[in-house]
Amino acid sequence: MEHKGKVPYFAINMKTLLQLLQDFDGTKATCVDDLTDNFKEIAERVLFGGHFEINDKTEIFPTDIEFYYFNENADSIKELNDSRMYHKGPEEEVPYFPIMSFYPHKSGVDLTFENEEKKFRASFLIRAYTYKYYNPDVEDSSEKPTHLWEDMFGYHSICGKGITIKWIDAPDYAIAEMGNGTRINLNTDVDKKIVKDNKPWRFYKK
Repeated sequence: MEHKGKVPYFAINMKTLLQLLQDFDGTKATCVDDLTDNFKEIAERVLFGGHFEINDKTEIFPTDIEFYYFNENADSIKELNDSRMYHKGPEEEVPYFPIMSFYPHKSGVDLTFENEEKKFRASFLIRAYTYKYYNPDVEDSSEKPTHLWEDMFGYHSICGKGITIKWIDAPDYAIAEMGNGTRINLNTDVDKKIVKDNKPWRFYKK
């Protein structure tokens, strides 16, 4: 179903985020547009259909995400690969993450959905978000992806059951207008030259 203009449509009984990430298969893509369509479906769920919950209190709602992809098969379509992706091989041995794992790095925090059998890496960076603390009682937003380290992993005691982080799917949700464009400040290697990466794998709430 496709929305037009600024009129939202309602998504009911759609796949959970886990199901969408499990179903993702980058090896079936033959061009950038194929992966863009796959990422768009995931982005709708992430931006409009759920949130992260920390210790049953703090809520974090992504508002801007960027997708990354790298296929380590020798015969993969090279123009689909992100040469600057943090978590990849084969130059060095890098383990595959279990699906829906967090990967904190110097640019922020990724949620990963990789497949060791099919040899591809995939993730999205949470670039901007809104959040609500219950202790302290604060609501705000951030457009700095590195702030997520503090907002997701800080302010929470490790006493008792420790820190728990869950993704909560909304049972139904309205999808409003969503922006789509190239990722911010991302370059790629083409014929041993560094050029701007033009893959449109950034999605954000308008």
